[in-house]
Amino acid sequence: MDKTSVEKAVRASTGNGELKQQDVITIGVFHNINPHLKLVLEYNRANVEWFNDGRQEVDIIALGTFFMW
Repeated sequence: MDKTSVEKAVRASTGNGELKQQDVITIGVFHNINPHLKLVLEYNRANVEWFNDGRQEVDIIALGTFFMW
């Protein structure tokens, strides 16, 4: 599919060009505190690589709860 002029301009302005590879790894741990409350811990590691040798790595940690009634 051909890119529009806007898409071409956005890619040119970012300086990164075309994506070569993009991946993410997610690890989650869940713990039932009681029948109505669940504790959640999640870790994500994302990697992005462009054809012009640009790279980006991101680590994300999230902690939360689920309440069910």
